[in-house]
Formats: sequence, structure tokens, C-alpha cells
Amino acid sequence: MASGSRTIVISDIHLSDGNEYSSFSPSDSNYLTFLLNAICDKSFKVDELVMLGDVFDLWLYPVDVVPSTAEDIIKANGSIKEAIERCVKSIPKVYFMRGNHDMKVVEKDLELFVSGGQNKIRLICTDCYKKKHNGMRHFEHGHQADMFNAEPEEGEDTIGGYPLGYFLTRLTAREQPGIWDTLRKICENFLGLLTWETKAEKSLEHMKFVGKNLVRVLIEYIQAETGIKDETPIRFSECDLDRKYVVGDIKNHYGDLFGKWHKKYPGMDIFRSMFASRRLKGGLEWYADKILAAPDPPKMVVMGHTHQFVVDHKGYSNDGAFCETRNFSCLEIVDDKPAIIARLSGSPDRATEG
Repeated sequence: MASGSRTIVISDIHLSDGNEYSSFSPSDSNYLTFLLNAICDKSFKVDELVMLGDVFDLWLYPVDVVPSTAEDIIKANGSIKEAIERCVKSIPKVYFMRGNHDMKVVEKDLELFVSGGQNKIRLICTDCYKKKHNGMRHFEHGHQADMFNAEPEEGEDTIGGYPLGYFLTRLTAREQPGIWDTLRKICENFLGLLTWETKAEKSLEHMKFVGKNLVRVLIEYIQAETGIKDETPIRFSECDLDRKYVVGDIKNHYGDLFGKWHKKYPGMDIFRSMFASRRLKGGLEWYADKILAAPDPPKMVVMGHTHQFVVDHKGYSNDGAFCETRNFSCLEIVDDKPAIIARLSGSPDRATEG
């Protein structure tokens, strides 16, 4: 990009239609509208806006509730829709990368943000964006390094192509206090059963065995806490999936998750990838280090997902979140130098943290 160029990165808005389970509040809406209107002002001179995933929350609905669609959510957020339309009209390039909570968003959904004109929001993948920046920028949401939330590969045994994290999120949408802390402890205890000194082949089989039982224990613990039964039908916004599966089916479709993950990242601390989205064990820094240590590495890595902002930590930045008032933030990159635009109290300001 040209000298003086400015990119704004925003993610983890978790836009919803205002349901009671939403993590996006009216005050979040007011601040987001303010920011979007500010960055599309010509005096700010933004060259590129990147929406880095989880813009929509299509996951946070109890299993007995039909989730809203992206169209439902856009219609329920008129002021934000109008502000994004202004951004599309005034900013030369506006990109959208999917996160886990909006992994099924398609270009047709994004067209709802545009009313006439030639500009549009471009759905883009990590590799394509990297190519546009001559290999110097690696941008991704970050959920692909999160075992529970990574998008399944073709041929994996799933329900509707969703990862296990989708169902954990829906089963805990009416969350009980402390439920995620207990889930974390269950995972720690199970992983303590693994013996890493065994041969690779034997370790992988052990991982599959432990993993299959861990998935069952996690689901059954949630059921015990929430009263959700095995025979409860799972509601989907997709007509071909709605009521086709019950909660008990979840235990039978994700038993190979841990073995698959151990094979993909051999020798790593798997616990870090279980709870990256909950900011434990350094979030996604391990994954950024892996990307930056590769041959011909990018100049910078930018991700979201953790809801915790990081600025240029050994080449890694994270733009934080917009769905939690205490952590409102987005990333500003000027001439490949990142900084955080954040509201930590009261009103918008610019803060840099190293």
C-alpha cells in the first residue's frame, strides 16, 4: 500500500437481533455506529477496512431456539447498517473474513449492507488477502487454531458442518455461573491422563480414546447443570437440519476431535488450543509465533477471536472486541505500524500497548 496508508481492523462485534442471550448491547451499538461514522469521514483517510470475523453472532442461541440469520440481524440494526453502507461508499476497499460465529456467512448476506453503487464488501480468505499485500500481512480471525472452534475439514464427522464449539456455545447459552471454569478443569484433568512419552502411534490412539470420552463428559456435565436431555431436538436456521438431530447425537459425532488435533499439531500443549477464545495460556500468541517462524514469514500477524487486544507483540497484534464495553477496541495500521483505537472509559481515544 502507498505511504501514509491506513487500515482499520475490527472484529468480534457479535451483532445480534437483540435477543436476551446476546453479548452485544445497546451501548455497544451506539459506540460502534459512532466509530464507523468516524472512520468513513474523508478527513480520517482510511484506505482499507477489514472486518476480521465474528461480526455476526449466529451461534449464541439455546438448542431449543431457532438461531437468527445474518439477514435478521442486519434488519434489527438499522443505524449500524447505515454506517457500514457509508463505509462501503467512502472507503476504497472493505473486506470481510469469516470467524467461527459467522463461518456460514456468504456474499449474498453482505450485499444487504449495500444499497446501490459500484462498491461492495468483499468476502476474502487469509491467503488471498496476504497475496494482495505481497505476503507481508497475515490476517485471520484465529479460530482455525482453536480445537473446539476450528472449521471442520471436508469429510469430518460433524453435524451440519459445525465444529464442537458451536454446540458447546448453544448448550451453555443460558449459562450458569462458573460453568466454563468447570469445563476448563474437566479438560485439564483429562489431559493429565495422557502419557506423552509413549511412541507417536500409541499416543495418537490414546488421544482418540481419551478425546472420545472427554467429549461425552463435557456434554453430560452441561446436561447435568442445565437439565437438557439427550432427546431434546436441536433447532437450526437451516431447514434441512432443523430438528433432524438431538442433543445426544453430539456425543457420537465429535469423538475423533482430539486425535485429529494431535495429528495436526503434534507435540503442542493442546490445552492452549482448547481455550484460546477464553484468553488462557497466552491466547493465540503460540499460533502467531508459528506463522512468524515459517520460511518467508509475513511482516505482521493480525487476529481477533480472543477478545483481548495485543499490539505488535513480536509481530503479532489482536484487535480485541466490540461486544464487551470494557474492551471496546479496533486496530489501526498506518504504514504497517499497528496501534489500538480503544474506549477504555467514557469516550473514544487512541491507545498504544506494546
